[in-house]
Amino acid sequence: SDIPLNLLHLNGARRRIEHLKSGTDFVVLSRFSADRACVEDPTLEVFLSSVAGSFYDSDSLRVMVEADAGDRKGVIRRVGIDETSWDHAAVTRLEFEDAPVEFVQSPYHMIPDLILGRAIDAAVWRRTTRRVEAASKALSFLPLRSHQGARRILEDQSRLTLVGMEDNGMIKSLFREVVAEHRMLELRNEVIVGKRIPLF
Repeated sequence: SDIPLNLLHLNGARRRIEHLKSGTDFVVLSRFSADRACVEDPTLEVFLSSVAGSFYDSDSLRVMVEADAGDRKGVIRRVGIDETSWDHAAVTRLEFEDAPVEFVQSPYHMIPDLILGRAIDAAVWRRTTRRVEAASKALSFLPLRSHQGARRILEDQSRLTLVGMEDNGMIKSLFREVVAEHRMLELRNEVIVGKRIPLF
């Protein structure tokens, strides 16, 4: 629609919400994070909420450990957790809620390096994050033990949601009049399969 758009990548939904309040027009979050943000601040509003699987593959979560860690029993004592992300913090606590571990604040993008440097023993990680694919055979991925317990939040975490300030009528109108959700999902799928090259 010939509307100029500048995109900024920020890890952590809490950081994105801070950026929204400093003048950004909207932010992209999971539905899980969007709901928590709107509860904490009623001046926020969901402009668009999409279908399950539109933000993350709900089956993409794993526990990342060193490859030689083997069985988790007695090996995992320090667990990385990114408190700037409602999603990461919630799933991490569910996964390790009954384990005698220490949670260590860890920026999500630094988790592989922190594990390899032995600052932490494990962390929840999305296997769709590509930078680890080419990283090292020194990392291993274990299935979530809490998958059944986490299912209630994983679906909401998989839903793409756009959040803005409720008094931003112009942006709300743009999403109502310009954004076609089905086309947005078509474009996303073309990027995933390599048919369309995203330009940043």
